[in-house]
Parts: sequence; structure tokens; C-alpha cells
Amino acid sequence: MRITLDSLEVKTVIAILENFKDKNQCYDTNKEIIIEKFKKELTKPISKNKQKATKKANLAKKKNTENIIQNTLNLMLFEGKKINVNSVSKESGLAYNTVKKYKLIISKYK
Repeated sequence: MRITLDSLEVKTVIAILENFKDKNQCYDTNKEIIIEKFKKELTKPISKNKQKATKKANLAKKKNTENIIQNTLNLMLFEGKKINVNSVSKESGLAYNTVKKYKLIISKYK
């Protein structure tokens, strides 16, 4: 499982772990490893290539989702089904919140 934290959340986790270290509460070598990894991640710069790759991947995912919704809408129109966010979500297999982001596309078909 991957956990995405912003820098403030990471600093908070480091402070909590270091607080445990100072008080000797439930402290072992694993916490020291965790603290060091968090500190490394905070200081590690994000390369331009990684930023470009992330933008490209996000754009591809967005286009794929738009295609799925568009195909689902066309199918629902053909079958004469009622079109709303919930029905598109169930028909396409996408999460409700994901489909809700594309309400503008759906509203054109109502």
C-alpha cells in the first residue's frame, strides 16, 4: 500500500516518531529506519523527467476515463436508459466520485 503525504504531514510524522524516541516509548530500530526514510524523502528533489512523466501519465489516465464515460454514454443513449452520474457510474464500472468529475460531459446528454 502506498501512502501519499505532503511535506507538512511528513514533518508531523517525523516529529511524532522522534518524540517517541526521546521518551523511549515503544522505540525500536524500525522507527529509526522510518525516521531516516522520511527525512530522505523530504530532501530529495523531484527531477524534471519525473515531473514530465507524471503529467503525461495523469493526462493519459484522464483521456482513458473520458473515453470510458463517452462510450458508456453512447451505449446508454442507444439503449434508452436514464442518464445521470449514478447510472453512468454503475454502467461504466467507474467510481461515483470519478464520474462526478465529468458532470459537464454527462449534462450534455441529459
